Amino acid sequence: MEFRFRVPCDWRSPNNSDPREVYWCESCDYGQVWPRPEPDEIRAFYPDGYYTHSEFDVRAHRPSWMSRVRQHLAWRTSKEQADTPEFLLSFLAYGRPHSLCDLGCGNGSALVPFRRAGFKVVGVEPDEQARSVAEKLLDELHDGTAETASAVLPGRQFSCVRLCHSLEHCLDPARAIDQAITLLAPGGLLMLETPNCAARGFAQQEGCWPWTDIPRHLNFFTEKSLRKACQVDGLEIEACDFRGFGRQMSDDWLEEEARIDAVLRPDGPPARVRARAWLNLLASAFAPRARKYDSVYLIARLPALQATGSSTEAGQTDRQASAGRASALAQP
Repeated sequence: MEFRFRVPCDWRSPNNSDPREVYWCESCDYGQVWPRPEPDEIRAFYPDGYYTHSEFDVRAHRPSWMSRVRQHLAWRTSKEQADTPEFLLSFLAYGRPHSLCDLGCGNGSALVPFRRAGFKVVGVEPDEQARSVAEKLLDELHDGTAETASAVLPGRQFSCVRLCHSLEHCLDPARAIDQAITLLAPGGLLMLETPNCAARGFAQQEGCWPWTDIPRHLNFFTEKSLRKACQVDGLEIEACDFRGFGRQMSDDWLEEEARIDAVLRPDGPPARVRARAWLNLLASAFAPRARKYDSVYLIARLPALQATGSSTEAGQTDRQASAGRASALAQP
């Protein structure tokens, strides 16, 4: 892995944080923050007021007229599948009851539509403030991390396990994927979604892109690295695509870009975030999908034979897959 860029501090706590660097593996198309934080440091990265600490996003406000125009034009040119129960059900057996486990569920608000659609919804979340909101919204909630999921839910199996904007927060993303797979029923679905670091915003702004968000985000993925992390298991990839274009044109997003830039580049000129947004909107008409959208998602199925193999063979396969994934998600 080679050095890519450095952030001088946590933009949310500039006077109480250390610089960190991002190292990138070109062959994996994957990056990591270095040095890695200690586990007991991580709680302090999520201050009071972090968006998962309330049911609704308190930052939202009525968009300006120009913002509505930008977002409308973005919507008109966007072709993406929403993260909805209907989309997920299109990959699952029709007419059966389904269960969903979300590792790193935050405040649980994203799972409410799945519960209404008939899924039994179980969450795992390490943040106490986020759990205090999520416990009112989910069928079942557990204190834990993606890396400790099998210990938190011993012997459980689910139709679908989600790591939706969670994997980038994990100290050990390879172990988090391993743990997610142990919770899958035969033929079950693994759903991963992370910020898309092939996007123009990440390439242009590096640490000032809102979804770089160091030190809360410790890992940086693209379509290639998500595929590579799953292919070492022999998982059957059902879909891999991109979402999230219009929100990059919103006032909320652009104001956050400007705040981050002012903290991380205090000696530079003010960021011209709205001009850049219009340029990115125009450029998106000719850009490949990987450059346009802010998130990449992957849906993979655990083959039934692999899930129901003998314990000796399964253990050997798990060890080989874990070693392969750890190599795919190498450290500096």
